[in-house]
Amino acid sequence: MTDKIYKRLGICDDVISHAKKIEVALLDRFNQIDQIAEINQLKVLKAMQDNRVSDTHFAATTGYGYNDLGRDTLENV
Repeated sequence: MTDKIYKRLGICDDVISHAKKIEVALLDRFNQIDQIAEINQLKVLKAMQDNRVSDTHFAATTGYGYNDLGRDTLENV
């Protein structure tokens, strides 16, 4: 499917083949990055749960920042 799009864009078969080989060679590294990203995302979610962040913390404010519960809570995260 995507090969057809690449060809329509004028990308030759040699470049497509070379890119696929590189992508396969980097697959382990991409998986490591995905694992790190997932762990970090879980840390953020845990911090948000611990601070009981809800939709009200993202509500519009006056812009002055005084007694801004959303800002204060998210700073704690």
